[in-house]
Amino acid sequence: MTLPRLLLLAALLLPSQAALAFFINTTTTMSEWVNALTGHYVLLDAFESSQVAAGSAGPGWERTGQQFTESDPATISTPPGTFKPVCRFYSPANNSHFFTANPDECESLRNPASGWIFEKNAFFVTSIGPQCPAGQVPIYRVYNNRHAFHDANHRFTPDAATRDEMIAAGWIDEGVAWCALGGFIGPQKSYPMTAMALGDAAQCESRVGACMRVDQLPAMPNLVVSFLPPSFVNLNPEYPRDAGSITGAGNVDVRTAQPPGDAAAITTHSFVQMYATSGLPFGVHVASIDRVGGGPYASIGPMYELPDAAPAPGGIDERLFPYRGVRHHTLVATFDLKVPTLTRGDASSHAYGGLLLQFADVKSGRSFYTTVQAYGTVPPGDFVAADATTGRAIVSTVFRADPAFGARLAGDFVPCDAQSACLASFSRYQFRMGSADFSNAVQRARTIDPALSPDPADYFVAQFRVHNEIFGQAELGAALGSVVLDVYY
Repeated sequence: MTLPRLLLLAALLLPSQAALAFFINTTTTMSEWVNALTGHYVLLDAFESSQVAAGSAGPGWERTGQQFTESDPATISTPPGTFKPVCRFYSPANNSHFFTANPDECESLRNPASGWIFEKNAFFVTSIGPQCPAGQVPIYRVYNNRHAFHDANHRFTPDAATRDEMIAAGWIDEGVAWCALGGFIGPQKSYPMTAMALGDAAQCESRVGACMRVDQLPAMPNLVVSFLPPSFVNLNPEYPRDAGSITGAGNVDVRTAQPPGDAAAITTHSFVQMYATSGLPFGVHVASIDRVGGGPYASIGPMYELPDAAPAPGGIDERLFPYRGVRHHTLVATFDLKVPTLTRGDASSHAYGGLLLQFADVKSGRSFYTTVQAYGTVPPGDFVAADATTGRAIVSTVFRADPAFGARLAGDFVPCDAQSACLASFSRYQFRMGSADFSNAVQRARTIDPALSPDPADYFVAQFRVHNEIFGQAELGAALGSVVLDVYY
């Protein structure tokens, strides 16, 4: 397939022709990007990254999350020779970029007969290894060995595990390319709970993005702002002042089914506290007196619906398949939680909450849930069951040191008494799921739904949420913040 200048970086990123006589040791952060259509990698500085993110280099580009810090190509005050340039070249035949700190390699590729076009000195280093000075990290170079197919590409990574993964996939180890001042891996993608909508299950699942999901409770169309315009420093006299203490979220705008002005009715019934356009903490109050639909359950929680549409022919698949292809991902879910209100009317009623991820199977068209219990009146435990509402398989474990699958990075399950606060102050919860963890979860899910595919590569992430649910005659008030699903290579 001919790819019409997917990079376009040769034209977008102009060569620097000026000879530099002196340097200052300012730094620049280089970010790694990969193209979903070509599988090619490239290193970009902050300005170039912003241009590619805006679409200037064509379709298919996404960050890998890998970054490292180097010396910036700027004017100087230290003796020449202290810094060594890293040359950047572009090959139209391969539609690929190449970086080298080796002066002989750089000089050879400057020859027009090489087929490579010198673009600029991308950044500067003080050592090209192979042994790096104390305090610096090696940048490893691997090669896909596809020059004969006009598809040559190199990858430069500060992560030895990434290097080993590429070698296992058939890439050639070319050793240490140079030494960096620092290297780190951030998330490739993030799905934060900001710019929240509000709706029931059908409404939240019909749109990609963050949504405060309200299940088996009335719609909450009425808004009671906490502070009055235009200065937003004076508290609204109609604002229910007890709302913040019930949820622990403070004076945050209230969404309710009750008429504004009746503070007692608002705080007696279910409500949501949220600013629609910010990432500040939000509150939820779930009361059994409001339950609709005839079942014993009701819940409120932040949810992120991920893309689920199959791509058009030749298009890019926007769905998140964490465990497909060579570059398997790791999912890390994070949230801060406070539960100052939790009561139940009898021993058979309960309130509880935790992390929920829904995975959809493209082969069978079915899906299943993984849940990680964070708090509640129900004794914690590992289980596999059919969801009482949807019939989908649920594979559940607990925030603890040895969960049945995945890894607890922060937070422990909090058992809640029937008539007291559960979590009086914010606690951080964080859970990681790699490919082996997900394979474990799939095997468990198939004991409930054998039609599910046994291959982890067939699943994409459909939904991420933090569940806060009651069963029977119960009530809970909770605050949540910093809710995000991060995706790492």
